[in-house]
Amino acid sequence: MPSWIESLTPEQERQLVAYRDEWLAVGRSCAPADRVPAERALKAMYRILGRAEPYVWWCDGPAVGSMVRTLIRDFKGANLWDNLWANLWDNLGANLRANLRDNLRANLGANLRDNLGANLGANLRDNLRDNLWANLEWGFWGAHEAHWPAYVNWPHIALREIHTADQMVRLNLWLDLARSVGWWHPFEGIVFACDRPARQAIDEQGRLHHPTEAAFICRDGWQFHAWHGVRIPGEWIERKADVDPRLALTHDNIEQRRALAEILGWERVLQQLAPRVINADADPQIGTLMEVELPDAGKTRFLRVRCGTGRDFVLCVPREMKTALQAAAWTYDLKPDEYAPQLRT
Repeated sequence: MPSWIESLTPEQERQLVAYRDEWLAVGRSCAPADRVPAERALKAMYRILGRAEPYVWWCDGPAVGSMVRTLIRDFKGANLWDNLWANLWDNLGANLRANLRDNLRANLGANLRDNLGANLGANLRDNLRDNLWANLEWGFWGAHEAHWPAYVNWPHIALREIHTADQMVRLNLWLDLARSVGWWHPFEGIVFACDRPARQAIDEQGRLHHPTEAAFICRDGWQFHAWHGVRIPGEWIERKADVDPRLALTHDNIEQRRALAEILGWERVLQQLAPRVINADADPQIGTLMEVELPDAGKTRFLRVRCGTGRDFVLCVPREMKTALQAAAWTYDLKPDEYAPQLRT
């Protein structure tokens, strides 16, 4: 086993940040797909598997692609998903990750994961997974999973050659796909490949966000709205004057409640509902206990509280809550004398 790489020099640290930003730009690109290198990489993967060269069926986006794929896949034989996973993903995943473990000290591996795995992944794949995976179910994410081939590749090019020539052939195919295509899904004799999105609007923290229109738009017209990383109904953005402010206090999803309250403005929400203040604590992280009259629910108590990130939330609490401190403690299943704002996460 080669000697471990212990740490990065200041120059390597700078290179790592620049490399991360380079791949983040790849994942956020809204340029049309680079079809020639994408098709070349996909066909090379099939050759590695010993399979016939596939026909690459290009789709404007994943929604239309999903319909086309569903209509014809029953006529095309066995699904290649397991085969590609076993022959390529495992080779890149288990084998190359083992190389990283053999070459990097744990603290350096954590540094790379933070910059290329967690950080880059959160801004690309994880930012979209809840919004898109359940609806469209594509096997591979192309540019939106650029973080993992980038993570595996950087130590090899910046620190020391740690992968074999054969491994680099396979890794370069994944890197080429991340640079050139949107989502794709392989079958026997055919690959469905998507163009890149037409819009990926983000906020200053890299979360999907647009204050007046859809934040994510595909070239086939499939889209969704997002508010600072939280997917929301489109009418909350585009017809917010018609939205019932009570939803900001009663919607099932707490993050969507917070988003709607920010969209409508807390003042509008609270003024229209005419809340009665039961108790206000001097500490905003303990908050203000309020009571409002809701249709079909009667008098309902809410705690308006500020979390450690500076965002305001309104949480429904039991009617028997008498003070903001008691209500804040209740949200953590604590007694008032056990609760402290620094416990909030």
